[in-house]
Amino acid sequence: MINLPDLPAITARTQGFTLGRPRSFTITNTGVLFLRSPHGEDPVTDLWCLPITEEGFGEEYCLVDAHQGADVDISPEEAARRERVRERAQGIVAYSVSTSANRVAFSWGSGIGIVDIAPDQPVRTLSTPGSLAQPTLSPDGQWVAGVIDGALWVIEVASGEATCLAQEDGPITWGLPDFVAAEEMGRTQGFWWSPDSQRLLVTRVDNTALEDWWISGPVDPDRPGVAMPYPPAGGTNAEVGLWRLHLDGQRDRLSLTVGPDHDDEYLATLQWLDDDRIVASVMPRTQHRLRTLVVPSNGDPSWEIDRIDQSPWVDIVPGLPHAFIGEDGDVHLLTARVVDNQRAVCLDGQPLGPGQGDWSVWTVAGVTHQNGVCVGASGINTHEPWADEAFIIDAHGVVPYAGTITLGQGGPQQETVVVSRATSLDGPPVTTVRLIDRDEVIAQVITDRGGPLPQTGVALYGPVHGPGRTRSILMVPGSWQPSDGPLPVLVHSYGGPHARMVVKDRTRMYNAAFFAAQGYAVVITDGLGAPGGGMDGEFAIYKNLHATVQGQVDALDGIDAQFPGVLDRTRVGISGWSYGGYLAARAVLERPDVFKAAISGAPVTDWRLYDTHYTERYLGNPNDDPTAYEAEELARLAQRVDPATWGARLLLIHGLADDNVVVAHTLRLSASLLAQGLPHEVLPLSDVTHFTPSVTINTNLLLHELDFLRRSL
Repeated sequence: MINLPDLPAITARTQGFTLGRPRSFTITNTGVLFLRSPHGEDPVTDLWCLPITEEGFGEEYCLVDAHQGADVDISPEEAARRERVRERAQGIVAYSVSTSANRVAFSWGSGIGIVDIAPDQPVRTLSTPGSLAQPTLSPDGQWVAGVIDGALWVIEVASGEATCLAQEDGPITWGLPDFVAAEEMGRTQGFWWSPDSQRLLVTRVDNTALEDWWISGPVDPDRPGVAMPYPPAGGTNAEVGLWRLHLDGQRDRLSLTVGPDHDDEYLATLQWLDDDRIVASVMPRTQHRLRTLVVPSNGDPSWEIDRIDQSPWVDIVPGLPHAFIGEDGDVHLLTARVVDNQRAVCLDGQPLGPGQGDWSVWTVAGVTHQNGVCVGASGINTHEPWADEAFIIDAHGVVPYAGTITLGQGGPQQETVVVSRATSLDGPPVTTVRLIDRDEVIAQVITDRGGPLPQTGVALYGPVHGPGRTRSILMVPGSWQPSDGPLPVLVHSYGGPHARMVVKDRTRMYNAAFFAAQGYAVVITDGLGAPGGGMDGEFAIYKNLHATVQGQVDALDGIDAQFPGVLDRTRVGISGWSYGGYLAARAVLERPDVFKAAISGAPVTDWRLYDTHYTERYLGNPNDDPTAYEAEELARLAQRVDPATWGARLLLIHGLADDNVVVAHTLRLSASLLAQGLPHEVLPLSDVTHFTPSVTINTNLLLHELDFLRRSL
């Protein structure tokens, strides 16, 4: 028997949601709120509460049963928000909390649902003039703000009276993020309540100078296309200005605007520091600098309090920069900086906690100041590079947690509450809520409600280390023996920047395990550009994206050397989605000697057709240097393939309603392949965007891919 690590079997399934797990935790004065569906096959999530009492934790209860709410057609703004955050659930998928009022707001039917945080409370419905996107309670709980058709509205909770505070015709929106902020920078909000609940900080986004791209529905030829202002690489970005809107209708323009005619082109983060000051982080188009500014809420000039200069780019870390007023009355700032080739959390420019070189921060989950500065950050420990880990950093040092955490202060005594979610390969994730300010730590486990899943006998092994910092997972059928001979191979990778697939999380392995159960050796590899391998590894893809293909080849060579006789190198296929789709298509065009078949889902085939912020970070501005774009264009690569020697198989899959990687990517590549005489297959997905939330589509898509691999390998 092959000498592989003794790790447990993994469950595979071809359909269903993994939404039985609790998620979206919010810590309040009353308890911990979270979303959870009744079981793993139900996409509708309900709102739950775990009470915090003087003694510890009470019994969790369902605050709002979303299955009792009316189904509703969501607004275009809400649909766009869900697309940007890849929201797959239904029911209550987001909510807003007013801690002082002990109240929650959420989309409910055709209006807004309001409920007090206590057992057996009725849901009050507020009518709205249209479908209100991102309903957000004021801190005092007396108002709800949101966006209708690009206009900012507020609704008084007591009377239900609705007022439009800002609206303009044309491609100008109030209270919405610009496209690249939502898609690439993680800023999905475009308005924020002031601490005193009397004003709102609002972004005015002017898309006038952007190109109109059209998302059509060719399945219904009588349905007009939808215009979408889009900023392609080398094109024009939106102008984003900050305004202060008062509940009485008064407007004040603040001293910060970003866009093409300004020193900074991107507005990354915003935070109310107090009633009079706002903290913003901005960056230029080159993304080599991140400045943090204090913006007075009365319109006075802004001033810089921090600057990070770094080539080739500065990363935006979710949750940072974060400003707070210390006990000394001064403004202090938490940032992410590169220290010892890793990304570290810093206070006023100085690294926090020991062992900074042992882990790299990629998100910050919360900040409290009860006992000094306390930061929750997910990182990657070099001793176990495929497991998410979390750390609380305070004056006492670093406290590690397995998995990821949410951190805050709540309960009647405003105690420090830590919600940690640990994943594994031998069972569902375990979510634990802890009160850590008592002499004895009090903990409560919130379990998944998905129930046991059928076992398939698929064994999961990893991580396998390849050349350099490459991390891989190898899956084989549980019944396989060396005497059975080598297995056909499926490389199932994303392979690009800012994303990892090699993680110790069974819930993220279902598709790969499905193919392993069908008799394939499945290889998942994170190569250059993926977080956790050191900043030199992340920066190595600058103007060099195609190096990620060689990373997959190197991983195959490394696994083959470590486990001889497992991989049939004459039958290797590769599959991926989005960047992974680009990787798969490029691999089969560039290295048909290695890859005999490719499944390319929603691929980026021409980087000039992708947005400014993401693309120019890695390839630069094509107006300044087009050579990097030419080197990455798959249609050009296809023109160099000799049809007489073309023996590989390529399946292109694309959603026709994709507004992130538009279907033109696949159509242009297909046209080039056809002109070159290179046979291939194209599978269009009707009315599907960049991700496929439908259980039926996902199931049948897997079966179609399996059929393609069997025909091709």
